[in-house]
Amino acid sequence: MKYHLFCAIVLFMGSAAQAQPVWKPDMFCVRFSVHSLTGDIPGTIRGLEGKLMIDSAQLDKSWLKARVDVGTINTGNRVRDSHLGRPDYFDAMSCPYITIASVSIRKNRADSYTATCDLTLKGTTRRIDLPFTFTRTGSRCEFAGAFTLNRLDYNVGKPSMLLANRVTIWLTIDGQVTDDRARPSDVAVR
Repeated sequence: MKYHLFCAIVLFMGSAAQAQPVWKPDMFCVRFSVHSLTGDIPGTIRGLEGKLMIDSAQLDKSWLKARVDVGTINTGNRVRDSHLGRPDYFDAMSCPYITIASVSIRKNRADSYTATCDLTLKGTTRRIDLPFTFTRTGSRCEFAGAFTLNRLDYNVGKPSMLLANRVTIWLTIDGQVTDDRARPSDVAVR
């Protein structure tokens, strides 16, 4: 089936909850990994909220905006997770969200894009590139992207011989198209 020229996704946990969804995510996930002296430390962050609109014919009108709740970080170790919420790491009380907002989106090849985004973490905003794919097969859609950042650029922790500075983050959203006729502004998904 031919890929539609216009694809829209909106994931929003806010006020427009009564609207007809265009895309209903079955699964969304934010994962990360950082290397330590004892091996890789994987983790997840829940509470993803956001909006993404892709118009491959008019990428200048495409955008994404999302945030995750720092208080939901899970590395499988409660003591470590609690420590990560403290001011020397993520400072969850003062800076409860990590946010990302696109400045521009460009197409690399079929189904492959790069979003130049402002990423705000612990009160610091830096520009990053987020390569991602968006595919649609029949009524199924999938968004998948990944990027790497230096945690010290965002004042997360201190330089350490035990913990690497580079952190890799993966975003995955998979779902079902429920209404092809809805406009992006009419879409809300819980």
